[in-house]
Amino acid sequence: MPQNTASTKRCWVRAELARHPDLPPSAREALAVDPALSVRVKVFARPDTPDHVRAQIHASVHELSRSTADPDPDADDETVLQWFQNEFAPTELRALRLPWVTADPLPYIDSPYVSFRVSVAASKALPASAVARLLDDEEEMVHLTMAHTVPHLVDLATAESIERRYRPRQDKFTFWWDKEEVLTFPPAALRRFATDPEPRLRSFAPRDPDLPSELAEKLAADPEDRVRRAVAPHRNLPLQSLLRLLADPSERVAEAAGASPFLPGEHMEWLLNRAGL
Repeated sequence: MPQNTASTKRCWVRAELARHPDLPPSAREALAVDPALSVRVKVFARPDTPDHVRAQIHASVHELSRSTADPDPDADDETVLQWFQNEFAPTELRALRLPWVTADPLPYIDSPYVSFRVSVAASKALPASAVARLLDDEEEMVHLTMAHTVPHLVDLATAESIERRYRPRQDKFTFWWDKEEVLTFPPAALRRFATDPEPRLRSFAPRDPDLPSELAEKLAADPEDRVRRAVAPHRNLPLQSLLRLLADPSERVAEAAGASPFLPGEHMEWLLNRAGL
C-alpha cells in the first residue's frame, strides 16, 4: 500500500474509532489531541466527552485552523487533504447535529456551542420559554431551526423579524431557508409587505391569493427579479403585466410568467410557435 494511502486510511480509522460507543476514556483523551482536526471534531460530538475536554477541542480547532499555512503547490495528495480537513474543521463543528442533545435538550439551551443550540432547537418538546429564547438567538442557524421545528409557535412580529434579517449565506448552512415557505403571514401583513423597502418581504406579498390587482401590477414592475418572479403566476395580475413578464430580461421571471395558469390559450400557442414546437 502506498504511504499516502496508508496515512489517509489511518486518519479515517482514527475518526471512526473516535465515534465508537465503547471507546475507553484513555483512548478518547488521546484522540482529543489527534493531529487531524477532523478526528478531534468526532470526540467533541461524543456525549461522554467531559465539558473541559470539549472546550479544549473547540478552542484548538479554531486556533489551529487559523494558523495552518496553505499547502505547497507541489504538496502530495495526503498533505492537501489534511490541510482541507483542518480548514473545514471549524465549519464541521458548527454543522454538527447531535441526536443525543435533541433527545435531552434542556441542559444545553445555553450551550456556548452553536451546534448544540441548533440540536436543541430541533426538539419539539421544549417549553415555551425555551422556544422564545432560541427564536431570539443571535445565531441564524439556531433561530431558523427553531422556527422550522415549531412554525406554529412563531408570533407575527418574530416571524417578520426573522424574515427581515435573513440573508442567504451558504457558508452558514442556512440557504435551505430560502427554498421553502416555513412561516405564514396573514393577508394584512402580506399586503403591507408589497410596498416594503426589503425585496425579500415584497416577494412574499403574492402569497396572498386575494392580493389586489393594483398591488400585483406594481410588483410586476419591481426592480428585483425575485419579486417579479413571485408575482408572475398570480391570479390577480393584470393580463398586460403578465404579457410583459413573458419578455422579462430575467429568464426565471419569463419562465414563471410562461408557466402561469392564467396565461390565455392563444399566448400559450404563440410561445410554443416561438419555441418551434
